[in-house]
Amino acid sequence: MKKYKLDDLRGNNNRQINAVYWQVGDESSDTIVCTFPGLSYPTEAPITFYQKLFFFDLGLDWVAFDYRYNENEEFMSMTDLEKDNYFKQEQKIFAEYINKKFKDKKIILLGKSLGTFAISEIMNHLDISNFNGKIQIILQTPTDTSFDIVNFIERYKIYTLVIIGNKDGQFFSKYRDSDLFKSEYVITKEIDGAGHLFEDYTHDLEKSINNLYKPIKFIEEYIKEDHVTKK
Repeated sequence: MKKYKLDDLRGNNNRQINAVYWQVGDESSDTIVCTFPGLSYPTEAPITFYQKLFFFDLGLDWVAFDYRYNENEEFMSMTDLEKDNYFKQEQKIFAEYINKKFKDKKIILLGKSLGTFAISEIMNHLDISNFNGKIQIILQTPTDTSFDIVNFIERYKIYTLVIIGNKDGQFFSKYRDSDLFKSEYVITKEIDGAGHLFEDYTHDLEKSINNLYKPIKFIEEYIKEDHVTKK
């Protein structure tokens, strides 16, 4: 196992992005998992941490794009419109980096909360032909700002996994009313009684911990069924 910090990835105003590449074998794997966390939910937090270990078991390399917006004083002092523009510009940078760095690889885009919005923006700039039509998308607790990704999913026929708790008060009802939920290319897995962090809505600790494992099982099924872009 090798761990590299991607020092060549710079965001807006040349800021250093806390991006890390985990290489499982002696050489890079044919499939790269690109992970985009929530606003205050880093990639080493429980949900994505255990998913990282799952992908390691599959022999897949893992890249964490940990943008740490909640720790960026410049970003946090902006108006909502300025934040939106800043965020979108940085996702364009990430997309260009993925286009160049992982050309000819199969990629899995894995997002949690804000990370689902990141993926929806990245898809605006991703060169699909770079990856030989081999792209998988996993959206966990998608935000309403990410729902427009359905346009790309349907245009490129990308079978996409969505995992959401039915007690996610912020987004569950919005998601069920969205075109994303209705798309034939979207596989929705609901976690009963789970909130936005997959925590049990009754605050039952054992159920909350068990909920962390359920997305891994959903992802395992999705990977085994080889849901990839259909040309």
